Amino acid sequence: MNLLFWGLTPLIVGYVMNTWLLQNHSSILPFTAIGLVFLAFWAFVGFITSRKDRTLLKSAFITNTTAFIVLLLIVYQEILLEKFWLNLFGTATQFYYLPLFNLSASILGTFTHITTFAIHTWSAALVGFCLLFVSYYIGGLMKKRFYSAKA
Repeated sequence: MNLLFWGLTPLIVGYVMNTWLLQNHSSILPFTAIGLVFLAFWAFVGFITSRKDRTLLKSAFITNTTAFIVLLLIVYQEILLEKFWLNLFGTATQFYYLPLFNLSASILGTFTHITTFAIHTWSAALVGFCLLFVSYYIGGLMKKRFYSAKA
């Protein structure tokens, strides 16, 4: 399957999470668990999509291109415009990192000793991007080790 297609997966998961929350106002989702499961899934994506004819780093860059573009859009909207667009692109950028937002905010809070309320969307998205990239890369490394052990 196309690596860029896999890069849209976080948007789909974030949209589903947002839809669930809007329809079930009194429910609470296990956000940290969702983030960890999603990272495990992203490592699995790295495992199944990395190939011998392409370097692992190149595969990781291609698959996470969408994540990087979304990160740039978030930085542009939050830092330069100081507001999110009230259209599909403004909403989609916020949905994209939603599966990892709680996990990213926890990591930022641990290292910076700030509360979740002081964490900006762009910084959580940056940590989310790093988590996506690293987990994909780890999945690809696992595939290389798996097949080198079989040989």
